[in-house]
Amino acid sequence: MDGTAHDSNIEATVWAHLLTLSLTGSPPLYGLEDPHLTDAALPFIRVSFEAGEGEHSGRYAAGAQVMKTPLLVSFDLFWASGDQSSSGSGRPIRTAAAELADGMRQLTIEILDYVTAPATPSPLSPAAFLTFDKPISARALPAQTGILRRQVQAAGWWYLRHTI
Repeated sequence: MDGTAHDSNIEATVWAHLLTLSLTGSPPLYGLEDPHLTDAALPFIRVSFEAGEGEHSGRYAAGAQVMKTPLLVSFDLFWASGDQSSSGSGRPIRTAAAELADGMRQLTIEILDYVTAPATPSPLSPAAFLTFDKPISARALPAQTGILRRQVQAAGWWYLRHTI
């Protein structure tokens, strides 16, 4: 499997997990290149992925090595500033950001093969896992006219196995 296929499987696996989360305000999730992002109604969440440089972690067979590959997933939350009622749980954008952070905290997901069978993905063989075990970062971003913004970032890693 080439590097692009690995990246596609990682992103699809994270998306599948994200779609199981229940977030305050039910904001839709959009990728950076989603054509609906330009005309999205508030609230919404923009999701981006940034893979880092892998570091050699050893060999698992003759002529095959393992690379530990970092992944940063950023969630930019956009909310209408007038949609911030002072309910018992606080402002909805903060609540949604906290729920998103909780959904990614100490998370391990089995990576599925969406490239070979997008409709019915099965686990990669040998089994591979994506782990988010680093502290979650959450912060307010500067507001724009009529729009409140927050960002949540989850840092994780996965092992890439390949022949050399």
